[in-house]
Amino acid sequence: MVRKFARAASLLGALTLSACGIEPSVQALPVADAGFDEIVKVNGAVTLDGSKSSGAGARWLAFAWELVAKPQGSTATLAGADTAAPSFTADLEGTYLVELVVAAGGGRSRPDMVAISARNRPPTALALCIPAGCSVLHGRNAQLDARQSNDADGGSVVVSATWTQVLSCDECPALPSCNPNTTPVTVTPTTVAGVAGFAAPQLADVSLVFRLTVSDGVDTGTTCIAVKLTNTPPQALLSPTNPVSVTQGGLFHLSALGSGDSDPGEVVTYAWTQTAGAPAIITTPSAKETDITAPNTLGAITFAFTISDGVAQDTKSVSLTVN
Repeated sequence: MVRKFARAASLLGALTLSACGIEPSVQALPVADAGFDEIVKVNGAVTLDGSKSSGAGARWLAFAWELVAKPQGSTATLAGADTAAPSFTADLEGTYLVELVVAAGGGRSRPDMVAISARNRPPTALALCIPAGCSVLHGRNAQLDARQSNDADGGSVVVSATWTQVLSCDECPALPSCNPNTTPVTVTPTTVAGVAGFAAPQLADVSLVFRLTVSDGVDTGTTCIAVKLTNTPPQALLSPTNPVSVTQGGLFHLSALGSGDSDPGEVVTYAWTQTAGAPAIITTPSAKETDITAPNTLGAITFAFTISDGVAQDTKSVSLTVN
């Protein structure tokens, strides 16, 4: 706290004169009290308090405040400098010194000083995933959410929230089990402040790592988050599963209707191919079921069915005997 020299000087003078038997006329001078020193946040509004000033019995006081020092580059100005409670905005970090002089009954006080210190605590970045759990199916859309980030000074930190993909663990040393996949993705801001989206590439069992940077307008805070790309492989099921017979040039039906992918909404492809024997005709090679026209050559013919979700695949085979 800035010491109240005016009040101390008045009291000391009064005691000295009283000891000498002289009436202490200094008591007639007003005394300025600029209030207590404060610590405020950067860009915070500051209201000063000179109400404890005294006018030595006068019925009114005239206030004169002056902002005598402020951080370099600050544009702060006092509003209501002739009132008991002027105000200003501490627009930059640093110390603001404000002086108060009061007048009453033709006398002026000695100046009293108050110090206002503006400090800023960096915001805390908190990264979340949508869907929750930071696990997303390959090829799907996902979102990164910064809205739970917070500022110890009470301000909004989503004034600026930036997401970037991290390709090296050196950028996120505090992230446990950091193993980022280097496939680049495009992170695009959404219409919701602090939320960005991306399309997961056609990969599985790997992680994409993103860094979040939030700002309160003065300082920044950062954190990293890993999003795991997952996939459940599709499964091929054939009917029939045992070797069967077909006549030369005859028609036979193969089915894989039991095949599928347990991941909801998964896009899969199908493929029938002949892997052994005299050439046969596959009627619908990219469907779940197909007709086969057997060759006119005796012997075994083998066909394979493959189902794929773009990341994983499963293949099953069936053999026919041409007789």
